Amino acid sequence: MDARRLKALVVDDDEDDYLLTSALLAEMPNLKLNVEWARSYAHAVEAIARDEHDIYLLDYSLGQHTGLDLLHEMAAHTCRGPAIILTGCNERCVDLEAMNAGAADYLVKGKLDADQLERSIRYSVRQRRAEQQITRMAYYDGLTNLPNRVLFHDRLQQAVLHAARYHRRLAVMFLDIDNFKLLNDRLGHQAYLSKRFARPLYARMLTAQAQRLARRAGADPDAFVP
Repeated sequence: MDARRLKALVVDDDEDDYLLTSALLAEMPNLKLNVEWARSYAHAVEAIARDEHDIYLLDYSLGQHTGLDLLHEMAAHTCRGPAIILTGCNERCVDLEAMNAGAADYLVKGKLDADQLERSIRYSVRQRRAEQQITRMAYYDGLTNLPNRVLFHDRLQQAVLHAARYHRRLAVMFLDIDNFKLLNDRLGHQAYLSKRFARPLYARMLTAQAQRLARRAGADPDAFVP
């Protein structure tokens, strides 16, 4: 685990339970956290939408909602950090449901100590980072760091469905860069273009449409705009 402090979101509508969890987090000698408390389901949804935490500790019982509902919110917002469900009851059916919904771990509060919680956080974060690295290799172009053909088609399909559902318009653009092949042939695909041309160009494009731009292998970039 790197030396920087991890950002943790603790979701619990019971202040006493939050203080107990916070105390366990403070006891961890080898893991330093900056902890944010979301005291309600609504506050948790707002924090999840920001997608700025390295780990999410979700209480299972949240009034009319549950931690499983928040797992679905995290999936909808494609949160990068893993989530651990904390619960006061040890029910196997809930455990399995949490795992199927994407939880990295399922811990019972009454049986929890600082060492167990630290180990669960470390393993969850490392596992998620490994998964993200594999995903990047499978779905992103190595030259430009843009989504590749597979991911672009998936996102485009989602955009088409979203536009149809909400009666919105959608435009697809194919960007053609003049003489791009000549530069490739003369100066070299990887050595020159990746450093001097392609990466700076696509990085500038990404600042405006980070989730809607892609490069098909051997082709100029494509983009779709809702």
